[in-house]
Amino acid sequence: MSRHDRERDMKLPIGGDARCGGAVWTHGLWRRSAIGLIAAAIASQAAPGQSPPANDRSAGARLDARPVAAPRVKRSANEFNFWLNPQGGFFQDPQNWSKGVPNPTDIVIFDLNTAGYKVEFVEDAASFNLLALMDTVELSLNGLIYAIGQSSQNFLQVGNANGGRGLLTITDGVVTVTGSIVILAGQLRIGHDGLLIANGGLTMPSTSGIAIQLDEDSPATQGVPPMQLGGLAQLDGVLVLTLGANSDPATGTVFTVIGSEAISGTFGVIITPPFPGTDPLRFLNMVGPGILRPTGDGPARLLGGFPDTVDSVVEELPLDLEFEEPSSDIIVGDPTGAAVADFDGVNGADAVIALDGTPGAIQVLFNDGSGQAFTAGPALTAGNSPSAVAIFDLGDPDGPGVVVANEASNNIMLFLNDGSGNLALAQTVNVGAQPAALAVGDLTGDGTPDIAVANRGSNTVTLIQSDTGSLTVYGTLGTHTGPRGLAMAHFDSDGLLDLAVANEIGGTIQFFRNGGGGAMTFDTSVLVSGGPGLMDPEDLDNDKDTDVVVVNEDSGRVTIVRNESGGGSAGPLVFSFVPTGFPAGDRPTSVDVGDFDGDGDKDLAIVHGVDGSRAIRIYRNDSPTLSSTAPLVYAIDSDRALDDDRLLGLIARLNGDVLNDLVAVSRAPTGLGALRASGQIADVSFLLNSSGPPCPADIVGNGSVDVTDLLSMLAAWGPCMACPQDIDGNGQVDVNDLLALLAAWGACP
Repeated sequence: MSRHDRERDMKLPIGGDARCGGAVWTHGLWRRSAIGLIAAAIASQAAPGQSPPANDRSAGARLDARPVAAPRVKRSANEFNFWLNPQGGFFQDPQNWSKGVPNPTDIVIFDLNTAGYKVEFVEDAASFNLLALMDTVELSLNGLIYAIGQSSQNFLQVGNANGGRGLLTITDGVVTVTGSIVILAGQLRIGHDGLLIANGGLTMPSTSGIAIQLDEDSPATQGVPPMQLGGLAQLDGVLVLTLGANSDPATGTVFTVIGSEAISGTFGVIITPPFPGTDPLRFLNMVGPGILRPTGDGPARLLGGFPDTVDSVVEELPLDLEFEEPSSDIIVGDPTGAAVADFDGVNGADAVIALDGTPGAIQVLFNDGSGQAFTAGPALTAGNSPSAVAIFDLGDPDGPGVVVANEASNNIMLFLNDGSGNLALAQTVNVGAQPAALAVGDLTGDGTPDIAVANRGSNTVTLIQSDTGSLTVYGTLGTHTGPRGLAMAHFDSDGLLDLAVANEIGGTIQFFRNGGGGAMTFDTSVLVSGGPGLMDPEDLDNDKDTDVVVVNEDSGRVTIVRNESGGGSAGPLVFSFVPTGFPAGDRPTSVDVGDFDGDGDKDLAIVHGVDGSRAIRIYRNDSPTLSSTAPLVYAIDSDRALDDDRLLGLIARLNGDVLNDLVAVSRAPTGLGALRASGQIADVSFLLNSSGPPCPADIVGNGSVDVTDLLSMLAAWGPCMACPQDIDGNGQVDVNDLLALLAAWGACP
């Protein structure tokens, strides 16, 4: 195709029909004289009365694939950086701007924190650059066009280089950019009937994200993406896809999400939406190897035909995730923490609950083997205001014990097991101020579990060594402000347990590496947002590096921190993440990681919701490929409503099958009047997974039991609680699991 032909293809006549594959778009965004609005959008990429710039890529110019540098903004008299009515107003109203209405030569900047800008358009508008540096900015275009820039040097920017996060939303109209799009920190959202066209490319580091709403009758189903780029799209961070309120697309529907002249990199995490119907259960998966599908040659064009695209297809889930109606046990007290283990050596996993009070208590609920009936053991006196509880297992025949942190007593207590599930206080150890979280594992390498305690009142972590159950403090680590979450895992390949600390007030996750003998040294930290708290370390992408999932209660989001250290023991740890995370309902309070649908991938169970109406939401890991270079794709499954003020959701195998079940702990169930108000009544709910995986020996989920499953089992040999390689669910990957795998060898039924 000649350059002249390419120019002719791009310059569509105003007032014509928008046709793609024979379809004429007449709804929503396309209602203004059909193609007239879109053609006007392209024409408006030059300032009124000017020709398009010579290096406009829509005119077939050579692709400049160099990375787009973070723009430097020079403060000048033509910068409109103060919006007088941040809660909402009209773009064209001089009363909303400090210097009158911006014109095509002015720079528009939104940089007030906690402003919550909403901008309504009543006619087409233009500016030189647009910078959404801080807080939320919603551009409600009402079927109009907002043209940004006069040359390839102009840009649209979200967030700033200093870590300030912006959230820019475009709905019901067209935004055009003659230059490039840069998302430094935060998120760019394209909502209902929104369209974003840029002659240049896209730069988005791992600290950024994109959210796009899809509708079943939108042009995206005909290869016309809501984000169109004429340059290089450098992908990273998070992509969140949502469905319109009335959308129910059929299986096989393909959405073209992003079209670009060229694409490099990939998203780190992709979140896809739940569907309104349940028969068949469907989700959005990403098409092709990784996320790219070639669709032809030539330059970027409005009506499709992009060389590189990001596509999503509606697929049926191989298994409908089902849980039986929850059974509940009422307990006296106000729960603050919980853990699961088989304390009496029979009938599977039991639960231990920490109960608030002065003094507080712990109580074990013993499983009868069905996973639906539990018997409460005696309440054992703990310290003042217990805040967390963890399993302490010496590996001897007496069975696991329990460690409880007492926030108001500034100590921890160790309870040991007599072999029949009867716990008794063995030792009390003083720690820092307001202990809030616990982690247990062999830090010192002597074969016995040690304890780490996060103290949010003193901003420290106390390190405690055990010697066959005798505890001694051997070190203290300084942390950022307000440590609330703690995890112990192998973050490198040296075989030694390391530590991760989530600091609620400081907004960081710190990583400390074990230099041997339990000597911990700070390595690196990552900045997250919204009050990071409880977290779970797991290898989510099967690259042998342990990742971290953390809930951010204040922002209602969950952050996945991917470990990209490459399995090495030398050099600093390397992580990729998006500080703003992805949406996880209202005020998520806990996250636990496990395989619910039997496909061998790690799913997420997140407790969220407002008080009195909480639920457990499952994010199913349906990544086409698991590797350090491929995106993690999570499909949101239906919420499991619990109605109560839930604090925690834990994963356990409760009834002896190979399926992971759920334990949900509440502060107090609804409808108990004064007892609820006084905080003296609570319950623990048990949700049995009845999904019935068709082929439990298919560990990697490729549809057959083969050598890949065998290698996965051998790699996990030994103790392995609630992992897919443990086919018989006895807490060990052993010869019984190997025999079960060999018996199922071949294609799954």
